[in-house]
Amino acid sequence: MDVDQLLRRHLATVPDVLTQVDAAHRGARDTVDADLLTQCERRICELLGVASAPADAQDSAAITACLAFVDGYMLDVAGLDDDTVTAVQDHLGDQGLADFVAALLVVEQRYRMALAIQQVLEVAS
Repeated sequence: MDVDQLLRRHLATVPDVLTQVDAAHRGARDTVDADLLTQCERRICELLGVASAPADAQDSAAITACLAFVDGYMLDVAGLDDDTVTAVQDHLGDQGLADFVAALLVVEQRYRMALAIQQVLEVAS
């Protein structure tokens, strides 16, 4: 799924929305380490059933901790345990954790929006 293309095609009639979605995505990319966010985006795709290269921790304790966080976040956000959160915080710091969670929300919601648009507007037609 080409999320950018799909969102541009279907949000063209509401350019203000598209502008905000793009700005949020750029902000997420600017705030969190690019490789880290790419690996997390791949994991989100895996969990949502969207074709993507598999996530790879690349022998990085920080990425491993963040991927575990993504798993918990995507499967049961209310069930995220303190150890999972602390592991990310230990690697990224307090502000880094806050930035990571905000960026994760943007990436996850962007894919969910694209999937919903695809199901409602493309599959249904």
